[in-house]
Amino acid sequence: MKKVILAVLLFSIPFILFSQEFTITLRKDLLLTDDYGTEYNYKKGDKFIYKIDKDGFGVSRDEPLRIKIYFDDSEGNRCDSQINDVSLEDYDYKMTDDIKNYYWIPSYYYTVSKEENVRNSLFRYEPYWKTFTFVAEDDPEWYEFFGIRRYFFGDFYFVVFGGYYYNDVDFFAYLEEVSDTRIVYNVQKMYSHFFDYKEELYYNQPDFLPLFEKETPFKIILTIDGDYMKMYIDEVSEGNLFQTLVRTTPEACNQLEEKILYQLNGPSESEEDSYMDYIYEPMAEEESDWSGDELPVSDVKITEDIQPTQEPVAVVEQTSNLLLIIILASAGVLLLVIVLVVVVARKKKKESNDLNI
Repeated sequence: MKKVILAVLLFSIPFILFSQEFTITLRKDLLLTDDYGTEYNYKKGDKFIYKIDKDGFGVSRDEPLRIKIYFDDSEGNRCDSQINDVSLEDYDYKMTDDIKNYYWIPSYYYTVSKEENVRNSLFRYEPYWKTFTFVAEDDPEWYEFFGIRRYFFGDFYFVVFGGYYYNDVDFFAYLEEVSDTRIVYNVQKMYSHFFDYKEELYYNQPDFLPLFEKETPFKIILTIDGDYMKMYIDEVSEGNLFQTLVRTTPEACNQLEEKILYQLNGPSESEEDSYMDYIYEPMAEEESDWSGDELPVSDVKITEDIQPTQEPVAVVEQTSNLLLIIILASAGVLLLVIVLVVVVARKKKKESNDLNI
């Protein structure tokens, strides 16, 4: 009899693990719609069940920080809301504002942007672009799908998104430790744009495939030093370092992405120089264990209920410099036109003299 009970328990373990549930609570009154289009009025404080193997969340490509999460009410109705409208019950740690109010991006993008051969430099860090193919009538170039990968950290989740081909990577993970220099997430589940990882799916971020295949739960440890963050898997060691990130704002990140795409399209050196003049601002000098390039850090922050500002902060702050650049560029173009006119006139005069001879 004991053997039978033991066998039943062992057989049940996978089902217990894979049916893990969490309780989430509404932070305000909401009108939500279920999978069949039926609307329900819920009150602040109402509780829902989040089933990690059934529900999920993901990033909207058009509005990346309006992250949608699915869950079930007490009667089994499956609804969804914005992730900032809910909180995870029984887990009290909250992400600090100096982390969640910014994007964090891999530091190598700044290195790539300053290399003479941007394409080869990018291939060193993201080699999968070398063999990337996309079959379509207009035969697009691989870099038309490129985008800087942005990390965004929340209270019980963090997401990685960017580009126009690979899906966002979404971590359902509660906080175990939060301080100014160290943050620890306990990862319960990973999603590829709402869905479980499947090997046959083509759109999983290549760098994250080892994590998708890793048994959960596991830990993500973030160590912070000024504007730099190192991301480790399970323990802080050189062998477990997954990524080095730097803090940036949404607008500055967009400008850096445009700059790299501009270089991938092959502009002239003079065009690159003039383009760079109004994109970057030097980072204030801070003591750090890691060396890094200039960071365009501004005062723009991400709030829970407001989308990142679309106002080009870095450009606005340097309007006078940009105006000067435009004036100088216009003068340069005018001078070039005058020189060309003079050259053409002299050439025609010489040809006329040769004919007369």
